[in-house]
Amino acid sequence: VYNSLAVTGCLMKSDRLKKHRVMLILSNILAALIILSTMFLKQHSVLDVTAAILLYIITYICVNRSYHHEYRKAAYYRHSLL
Repeated sequence: VYNSLAVTGCLMKSDRLKKHRVMLILSNILAALIILSTMFLKQHSVLDVTAAILLYIITYICVNRSYHHEYRKAAYYRHSLL
């Protein structure tokens, strides 16, 4: 579940794939089907899926906050060198 969300999240943020809307829609559908199939095939419970979604959200927030911090710091240094 976590890996499906992570891959789909990366695809959604990709600048190269922004123009390929069909691929983005299909990747979202595939991720949803993978998540549902793990529950329906009794591999994982609703609690497992909920925990994976929460873990993905926390990881996404931490990674984006770190990325934007580094990006702003690099932009500041580039600007100060001019």
